[in-house]
Amino acid sequence: MRLIIGAMAAALVTVLAVPAYSQQTGAIPKASMQAPPDKDKKNEKTPEQKKAEDKAYKDAIGRIPDQKFDPWRTVR
Repeated sequence: MRLIIGAMAAALVTVLAVPAYSQQTGAIPKASMQAPPDKDKKNEKTPEQKKAEDKAYKDAIGRIPDQKFDPWRTVR
């Protein structure tokens, strides 16, 4: 009986560990690890764009109400 329980326990551990093997990959191709050459050009912004983004951010932050959050508000 101990042999059967031991075999079942070993099988259970093996079955639970098998899906982890499917997530391991082999060697990653070097081409996929390199950044595209256009990436640097996309991140460059003009000063006008930076000012517009900053203004939009400050406007959005200003619209957030200054209220203290009360998670028990509806329970009381």
